[in-house]
Amino acid sequence: MYLNKFILEYGVYIGIGTLISGLIFMYFFFEYIFLSYKNKKKINMFKNDLLRELKQLSLDEKKVFAYFIVNNTKTSNLDIKFESIQEPKVLKQLLAKGYLYKKYVRLEPFYIINNDIWALLHDNQNEIFYEEVFWSDK
Repeated sequence: MYLNKFILEYGVYIGIGTLISGLIFMYFFFEYIFLSYKNKKKINMFKNDLLRELKQLSLDEKKVFAYFIVNNTKTSNLDIKFESIQEPKVLKQLLAKGYLYKKYVRLEPFYIINNDIWALLHDNQNEIFYEEVFWSDK
């Protein structure tokens, strides 16, 4: 067969091509690892900042979140049928901060908690709701 002749003639080029492709692969592999680490660090910083903001919410804002936690739901109408009359200022503040979203079902408003907020509320309940108001047996 001509395999021996082919290897003798083009073996150097095959070796150089393998070496260059290996170097390119290593570059992209390490770049992927570096970017993954960097993104994970950014996500952790974002979660820590968000957790700090949740801890600093007013008591009324925390009561809204406590309502969702107690009822174990991400979506609720909060017993509001006429939003122009019944919607409190606290809900407007949470909507403005992006912690809640509002959707309508037959002109009735429903409030939905942001997914990141919901996860942090469940993971860090004791830190966020540290006030005795939330833990008393009323």
